[in-house]
Amino acid sequence: MRMAGGGRYIEKVNKRFTRAAIVSCPGLGDTWLWVTRLTRFYLVSTWEEFLVSEREEKVNSSRGPPGTDRKQKLQESKITHVLSIHDHAEPEYTDLFTYKCIQVSDTSSSDLSVYFAECVDFIHQCRLSGGSVFVHCAAGISRSVTITVVYMMTVSEYNFEECLTAVRACREVANPNYGFRLQLKQYEEGKMREERKRVLADYPTTPSLGDNTAIADLVKTAKEKGRGASDDPYSAMKPSSFTGARKTDSSSEEKKDEQKTEKAKKGAKKGGLLGTTSGVLAFAAAELQHPRTLSAMETNTAHARNHSATHVYAMAENVDLPQKRFYRQRAHSNPLADHTFSYPARPNLMDWRTLFPAWEQGKAVRFLDVGCGYGGLLVRLSELYPDTLVLGVEIRVKVSDYVQDRLMALRQKHPGSYGNAAVLRTNAMKYLPNYLEKGQLRKMFFLFPDPHFKKTKHKWRIVNSLILAEYAYLMEEGGIVYTATDVEELHQWMVEHFTSFPLFQRVSEGEEGEDPVVPLLSSVTEEGKKVERAGSRVFVACFRRITDPLTSDLTLETETFAQT
Repeated sequence: MRMAGGGRYIEKVNKRFTRAAIVSCPGLGDTWLWVTRLTRFYLVSTWEEFLVSEREEKVNSSRGPPGTDRKQKLQESKITHVLSIHDHAEPEYTDLFTYKCIQVSDTSSSDLSVYFAECVDFIHQCRLSGGSVFVHCAAGISRSVTITVVYMMTVSEYNFEECLTAVRACREVANPNYGFRLQLKQYEEGKMREERKRVLADYPTTPSLGDNTAIADLVKTAKEKGRGASDDPYSAMKPSSFTGARKTDSSSEEKKDEQKTEKAKKGAKKGGLLGTTSGVLAFAAAELQHPRTLSAMETNTAHARNHSATHVYAMAENVDLPQKRFYRQRAHSNPLADHTFSYPARPNLMDWRTLFPAWEQGKAVRFLDVGCGYGGLLVRLSELYPDTLVLGVEIRVKVSDYVQDRLMALRQKHPGSYGNAAVLRTNAMKYLPNYLEKGQLRKMFFLFPDPHFKKTKHKWRIVNSLILAEYAYLMEEGGIVYTATDVEELHQWMVEHFTSFPLFQRVSEGEEGEDPVVPLLSSVTEEGKKVERAGSRVFVACFRRITDPLTSDLTLETETFAQT
């Protein structure tokens, strides 16, 4: 497909987009936004067709606005209720459908468990009224799957793995992220029994429709297709690391699994598994019939806060770390762009318990790794300073997801450890004062930042003349700022800016050599290891936050005046 306007065009060989493509066309008189998308609806009319029926809506500009087709499809499918679960969930057609909107990010640190009960009630009431419910999130892979599995667990006799397997019989890419998997497992081992009893008590006239039998058939179908809860094409874990994982007896079977994994990934990249609805990928369950019996089960709300392709819930000794190859991310991100981050209005409104399992009243973040990358330094500092809260800040979503999953896996593998380390996805050039108090930090790290070589992009550099005052505000007197890079020009830039700022003073080489943290700057970070393998040089510089000379002069004058 080709879209032209103002001398620009976008062309796709396969004639379709897997994601919304927005192109401005000033050649049309006014500036128009043409949104081309491939929409896939996953609709069902019976429990057996749960999440399986796929219908494509090819949106063409000549057929009118995309929303017209979408609304028509929903009406044709006799949808009465819509459950939207994504970052910007809002009701669209309130005159036609009953909505429930939950705004939550698809990240391992998001706490979806607090919405389990209300989502179960919403779907349940829809079914009892004879309606059809449309459940969707942003990809039909993680959030909507999690809610669907919770509902199936609550209204049937099956556990987490069996319900996820049943969903995969119809939706192969169903894959709750790392944090959601933990929440599902905790729900299964905790509050699920209470919820089953509550649903029975709240809806005593529940009809018997044989859903347990239907789920059993779906589980059987999924296993025949190799889509069990452990057969995850996007998993960053070894099959043996997941409870109930498939055992491969020969190299030929392993080879087949690898081929299946590659095929699934290619299919997802081509868009064969994904599509959008009003900027959101559709994933639905409609005309669900209510379960026959409800047996017994309880939910821990393990709270954490900003999708990983990791899959895991295993015994602690079997937990493996996530693999970076499943977290592909562009190397650069514009820090001046509007990334629509959520952030507290002021630091005292931030609930650090959502990030740090080891958080205690009175504790505060003391070490900050700005642009923490894949978390190498974060993990090492957590080990060296177990009583200090260490926070990593990263703007790239997939990278921050990887660090979050890495920390969660380490906590599972080493109970009681790594609870003092956390990662926060935000823009350090904009929002640090919204999280941190004045003089709160003892150490701040800028390791291998993006050099932004072009002169026009120097304003994007994490160290520049406009933002040093902010760093000085956050550092305590005597605190140390560490910088490291393999780009000499950037090193000179950072040294020049820090030394010219009146509140920072460069630490001598002798003092640097005595600092136990300095050797870590190039040895534990992923970028540092890469530079070391290449045989390149790492340029390190440290700067101490000194007392404000104006403040000290004013204090001296005040004391002198008081004496006289």
